[in-house]
Amino acid sequence: MSDLYPELWLVIFNALDNAPGKKQDLLSVCQASQLFLQLAEPLLFANILLINGHLSSALISVLRARVETRHWVQSIEINTKRVYEGADSIAQSIRNIFVQLHNLRNIRIIHTWLTDDMVYHLYHLQHPFTFSCWNLYCSDETAKLDLDPRTLTIRELILDELREPNAAALVTRLALGPHLSLLHLSRTASLAIFQIPSGNVNHSFEKLQDLAVSQPIDAIAMKQFLDFLALCPRLSNLKIYTRRNAVARGPFTLPPTSIPLLSSFNGPYALATLFVRQRPLHAIEVELHDTYRNLGRELMSELAKGATPLRDLDISEILWHDSVLLDIADYFPRLQCLKLSITGEVYLTFVLDRFMSDVQRLPQLQSLIILSEYSDMHSAEDLELEHQALESLGVSNDSLTVVRFRHTTFWSRKGGKWENHTTV
Repeated sequence: MSDLYPELWLVIFNALDNAPGKKQDLLSVCQASQLFLQLAEPLLFANILLINGHLSSALISVLRARVETRHWVQSIEINTKRVYEGADSIAQSIRNIFVQLHNLRNIRIIHTWLTDDMVYHLYHLQHPFTFSCWNLYCSDETAKLDLDPRTLTIRELILDELREPNAAALVTRLALGPHLSLLHLSRTASLAIFQIPSGNVNHSFEKLQDLAVSQPIDAIAMKQFLDFLALCPRLSNLKIYTRRNAVARGPFTLPPTSIPLLSSFNGPYALATLFVRQRPLHAIEVELHDTYRNLGRELMSELAKGATPLRDLDISEILWHDSVLLDIADYFPRLQCLKLSITGEVYLTFVLDRFMSDVQRLPQLQSLIILSEYSDMHSAEDLELEHQALESLGVSNDSLTVVRFRHTTFWSRKGGKWENHTTV
């Protein structure tokens, strides 16, 4: 063992749990030998948690005393529980040490009062980084800091609940960084980000590929949202968090030049038809509400208006009827993954009957998931029905995962015959 190259030991040490509060294995490694200490100590400081308390005070003392430890820190979570600037010595120490960490790649800040120095530090980090936050606070003066977004190296921005207007206005401006590729926003942050185009008419989110926002609740917010999308030419993944009974009333139009590369949509059906049409989607996940559960073939035809064949389809709260699978097969013959969350009283036997007769129209299907609040027993007869259905498939693949209600069955085909491997 002692003859192993240091590089191999480092690979082993990297596999140990390095989450805050779970570093005991790494600590034991550091105490084993001088070589192990030299290799593993940087990993101890790579991912740290700073909160109000004596443990953070001790960690800050080490970071202050040893310059090299500050260079090792790549991921940090800060939680000072809304302690205002200068009101608590540990919270102030946390803020002071934060601005001395120059190799950060992952930053999460919770319940924290932002100072000017912290904001300046975010704007001048040299490495690509991810920033996420929840319930931040700052002064009026800090919120109005005039900083050049072109200096930002931020790649991913995740903004959870932001109730304080100053903080929401401040951190949403981080989205103006020229390298941003992922943007996930809560409702309050969404409202702030939608207003960016009106104040930055020359800005474009050129590299943004992944966007998750809260559903616009009125016509004004919807218009701002669509204007925002016009600035995202490379967007490929769009998720809109559903808010029941809060659908903005249209009609709305989306120019064909907006988000031309969209390949994945997740959101309410009421908005799906707006984004699906003539775009190269391969995956759609929609949630139906009372108005749309009975649309049947009309629903499928609308979702099938993309520019490329759909591979993944996930529909929540669909009302089951005998032709559901048949309609899906007619409009999406190249499906590889299908998930249906069924509402209303439907039992396993009914689903299997349709599955047997209709799923053969989906020759490339690899995964079928059917969920419902109603279920009967998962018996040997059920498995036999499922097996007969699989035998009738004219498929090229040799494996299929079937999830029905709370039961999962993994099938594989050997020697031309389907075999059941695991049932949970």
